[in-house]
Amino acid sequence: MAEPSVEHLTAVEGGPLPLTTAGAPAAERDGRAVLERRIEGLFAAGREEQFEEGMESEFSRGLVAIVEQHGDEAVAGIADLILNEKVAAHVASEALVWLATMDHPPSHDARLRLLQQALFSRTLRTRDSATVGLSAMDDPRAISDLKKASSGEHYAYLRRDMEKVLGQLESTLPCRDS
Repeated sequence: MAEPSVEHLTAVEGGPLPLTTAGAPAAERDGRAVLERRIEGLFAAGREEQFEEGMESEFSRGLVAIVEQHGDEAVAGIADLILNEKVAAHVASEALVWLATMDHPPSHDARLRLLQQALFSRTLRTRDSATVGLSAMDDPRAISDLKKASSGEHYAYLRRDMEKVLGQLESTLPCRDS
């Protein structure tokens, strides 16, 4: 599979998830730096955990708490780690599933964009978790990116899973329109 370009990863509907400190006041930059360190520490600690499907962990509780407290800014920091493959694949995978299933409406759009971007990861496990997550979010705005990702997916089982989620989301459209 060809490696996705940075432009492709940020061309997802809704645009990239920015986490920039350029031009921000010093206190805001310091706050972002503290948040980035918290997120990095959480993901580093997650490397040592054994995750069980559907079971909470120290990592998942910490992840949800950070997003609930910091919203889109936290999602942007998490996106940086996952999309730039700065974290272990099993931790990225766990994060994507919990981000998809958590109940936090203010960060819904940012979490959706992260999952859409993760569909184009070089890492199979990340793409698979993004697909599972998009199914859980059940948001038809992911249809376009799922179509692109499935058409370029080399692994038949994952392509089939993506197509199943596409069918699910397409059947959700009429329900949302009424």
